[in-house]
Amino acid sequence: MLQTPFYRRKIVWPDKSFYFFTLSTFAHLPYFQSDRQKQLVLNFIKDLQVKHKVGIKAFAILLNHIHLLFYLKQGKAVSLVKGFLQGNITREYNREYELQGKSFWHPTKVLYVKDSKSLFNIIAYIDGNPLKHKAVGTIAELSQYHFSSFRYHIKEFGYEFMEGLVYKFINVKEDSWGQVNFLGRCSK
Repeated sequence: MLQTPFYRRKIVWPDKSFYFFTLSTFAHLPYFQSDRQKQLVLNFIKDLQVKHKVGIKAFAILLNHIHLLFYLKQGKAVSLVKGFLQGNITREYNREYELQGKSFWHPTKVLYVKDSKSLFNIIAYIDGNPLKHKAVGTIAELSQYHFSSFRYHIKEFGYEFMEGLVYKFINVKEDSWGQVNFLGRCSK
């Protein structure tokens, strides 16, 4: 039986655009449990910004996935970002933890941002992700979490604005003592 060859449709990414990028580990395995493992990822995000002039707008590094919001002058560089992060993180992780040739990524999701309203929604989603996934327990802890851009956005937009934005998109609420009930209701 003959089968029609599979042709990949070429994706043309727009120039001068923001992109929302999610890298998930295979089967959502917790490869980034320790701060040291998360720092390995953060170092490559910083390298991407410095070496390749990628404008990083937001990031969050969680137990089993990474969110990144970035700006590219040339849309064709999306594949560079994906390859740089996946390749370097895999290589260093395998070297550091003595894994042989293990690639641990799920298919990557990339979306381009069409408008400024979406941009702020994505920033809120990314910045609040450590709270959503219980990497931190309060907004105050989130403001000190080194593996999210929330603390940088507080400096840029103000604490109250960012707190409201995160709560709007991450359905968690704190009581007056700063405790979170992850069912979305404040504890008494």
